[in-house]
Amino acid sequence: MGGAHQHWHRTLKEQAIRPGTPLDLEQARAIVAEFVAHCNNARLHSAIGYVTPKDKLEGRAVDVCRARDQKLEAAREMRRQKRAGWLEMPISRGNPFPPVLPVHQRCG
Repeated sequence: MGGAHQHWHRTLKEQAIRPGTPLDLEQARAIVAEFVAHCNNARLHSAIGYVTPKDKLEGRAVDVCRARDQKLEAAREMRRQKRAGWLEMPISRGNPFPPVLPVHQRCG
């Protein structure tokens, strides 16, 4: 058995079988089926560009990556705008420090 197979079996045991603790073969099969479905349909795989195998197989990998890049850029732009607003906030004469912003408005 090659390294990839050994890794698969170890991952299956660590993340599905042992935590699920099946009491019979039917439960074990259900746990394995759920794990395989998760790996194929929901889990992002680094070896294929952080997309799901289903997206890759169905030709959606480029669209998924493009949508992810657009979301990231929109988030970056929102942070830039917030920072610009904070930098423009006037400092009061009696206090050399700007007012403390609520946690949800702080730079992050």
